[in-house]
Amino acid sequence: MKDLINIWLWVVTTLLNNEAKKMYNLSAVSWQKDKDVKQAAYKSTRNKWQRRWEISERSRDHYEKIPTTKHSIMYDFPTKRHFSIFAQLRTGYTELNYYKNRVGQTNAIESCNCGAPEMPHHFLLECPCYENEREDMLHQISKEVGVRNLNLATMLTRLDGENTEETKA
Repeated sequence: MKDLINIWLWVVTTLLNNEAKKMYNLSAVSWQKDKDVKQAAYKSTRNKWQRRWEISERSRDHYEKIPTTKHSIMYDFPTKRHFSIFAQLRTGYTELNYYKNRVGQTNAIESCNCGAPEMPHHFLLECPCYENEREDMLHQISKEVGVRNLNLATMLTRLDGENTEETKA
């Protein structure tokens, strides 16, 4: 009788364990399916966004600078403030005089203090008024990431190897 009870307990335990395993596997499959659905929806949305971005008649000046929706540029920068500044410089929508004049701010003059049009390229790389600050910036960038040959594309794009032309040390 004791053997019969032990066998019965073993069978019940085995069945319960098998049932528990099935339930666990089903929940894992269900979770995996949910994950797959979310990933598919994300990819579909990204592709739709990219197609709309490519065929849109609006914001062509933005498209020339950032032609892909593939990457989020937010992760390149440590703070929201840094992201905001770089986004402004990337798009040209800045507090620089050239943009202020372009959007019709009446008190804005187009040129920099040195007389050249105050655009991001001039502001970052050419203006003699900011020579000392530029040298400090170039030194800091070279020290931090090893970039030696600097141009506007290098400064305003990702530093993960995509869409960059920089030469690293």
